[in-house]
Amino acid sequence: AAPASGDAAPAAPAAAAAPPQAPAPAPAPSSANTESADYQGALALLKNGKHKDAQTAFERFITRYPAGNFTAGAHFWAGNAALQARDVASANRHFKTVMDKYPKENVAPDAMLGLANSQQAMNDAAGAKRTLQSLVERYPQSNAAQVARQRLSAR
Repeated sequence: AAPASGDAAPAAPAAAAAPPQAPAPAPAPSSANTESADYQGALALLKNGKHKDAQTAFERFITRYPAGNFTAGAHFWAGNAALQARDVASANRHFKTVMDKYPKENVAPDAMLGLANSQQAMNDAAGAKRTLQSLVERYPQSNAAQVARQRLSAR
């Protein structure tokens, strides 16, 4: 009889405690989960070739999570999506934001390469060259710097 009452006693408080406890812890995990889900959703749009939709989703993400865990990456991917959608001014803005606000993030060298790509798309060969040179100086060990060196040597 003791185990049965032991089982029954915790069941009743757990059921009674579940409704008040569920709303309290839910916002924090939900917020983190939502941030990740929103970021992954925008990435999925980009991977599926929906560049303009991906750009919009990343920009919405940046507005919603300005200091989020994925904000630097969101700017980088928004820049790539914008470049693919031929919105070069937005691409420049996003790549420059990564360079200025997140220079230590893993995406920073690739953002510089993206900026050079967008400058090239605007027929700004001199600007692209300066950006590639700066990339090699700032991030010499990065894969992006290796690409920059190849492009500079091909000129």
